[in-house]
Amino acid sequence: MVREEIVAEGSPMIMISMRIFFMLFAVCMSLFTVQKCDAAQRFSGSIFLQDHSRPSFVVINPNRVTDEVKIDLSQAIPRGYRIGSSVLTESGIYFLVELDYNCCLAKSKAEIEKVRPHLFHLTEEGVAEIPIDWPDQELELYPWDLYEFDDKFYITFVGNEIPLVPKDRWPSDRIYMIPKSGGKARELYTKCRLKNFGEPSQRDSQPIEYGDGVICVRSEDLSVVFVHDEEEERLFSLPVGTAYLLKGWYEEGKSLLLWSESPNVSLVVDLQGNVLQEWHHGYGSTCCWNIYGNMEGGILFRRSSTSTLQEDDRRPKFGNHDAFCTERIKQNKFGIYDIRTGDVIPLNGHKGDEPYSGCWSKISYRKVQFERLAVAAWESKELSLPLTECAISAAGFAGSFDDDS
Repeated sequence: MVREEIVAEGSPMIMISMRIFFMLFAVCMSLFTVQKCDAAQRFSGSIFLQDHSRPSFVVINPNRVTDEVKIDLSQAIPRGYRIGSSVLTESGIYFLVELDYNCCLAKSKAEIEKVRPHLFHLTEEGVAEIPIDWPDQELELYPWDLYEFDDKFYITFVGNEIPLVPKDRWPSDRIYMIPKSGGKARELYTKCRLKNFGEPSQRDSQPIEYGDGVICVRSEDLSVVFVHDEEEERLFSLPVGTAYLLKGWYEEGKSLLLWSESPNVSLVVDLQGNVLQEWHHGYGSTCCWNIYGNMEGGILFRRSSTSTLQEDDRRPKFGNHDAFCTERIKQNKFGIYDIRTGDVIPLNGHKGDEPYSGCWSKISYRKVQFERLAVAAWESKELSLPLTECAISAAGFAGSFDDDS
């Protein structure tokens, strides 16, 4: 009788304890599930690559890099033309179409510098041209990059080297601004430097999108400046220490990555040029990284080297020896570097520069939407573009090849 009373009195305590246990268990499982989902979706945006061997694009899920959509415009681009720079946006893809240097005869190559690029917009409805009224004067310039903003575009041009002309009289690199709906192209800035300071394998000194403008290197005194509309704001001077190559963002909007080959050092600096982190590369390696884009917590990069030897067998270490852990990234391959964990995710199917270039777009990865863009691209008719000497020579070569076959 006494035992039954004890059990009866203890039963409510046991039930309360069990309830507390199951509640704590449910909370722990919920936290685990949330953490697991956060880990699986640790990056936002989309990886956007452009294939230069074929007029096409690839959009990749940064959280599952085998999940991708290919967007092919090859049937829409006339012979003698190629896709230049491109930008992925909420509404579709903006892209430049320019004369293809590789298809031109020697006598018509000078035409490339005179014919201005055409700007197009691919949406789910198809491809439409955005009209641009270019200046009348002929400039020794070659189109370089496209930047898209809420109310405008920037298009950068590289001034070509002119034989037998003093270097100080070569045309300067410059930035043009075009209204979002099209219209008159206005020369915005003529003091930027777009050509590499480093070796050809290095991607440096490229303007970096920031706010309503771009951060670039001023050619006359190697200052890093912020250019937006009519204003120029000086940030800091290069070099910082020995690092003089501006590679790109380390953390977008917060810090930049600088690099020098000799001594082989990487610096992370804030927007005033103050050094935040420093890495010295060991083992005589000339391994470096070309940065193609950033998102919170991550960097899209391509492994590069100033060496003529392949460095695939090198295994640089993270920390004081290497800025990125590159054990799994071969030379000239793209990878995603996770700043928070130090992990590297290789994009094994896509080589850098040739044939691919790329960026990390802020547009969320929505596969169904990108697949609709792919259908619209495939169904697009050939674009109506001027029949230039360069295009005629390309068509002539293609016709001769077809006849021979």
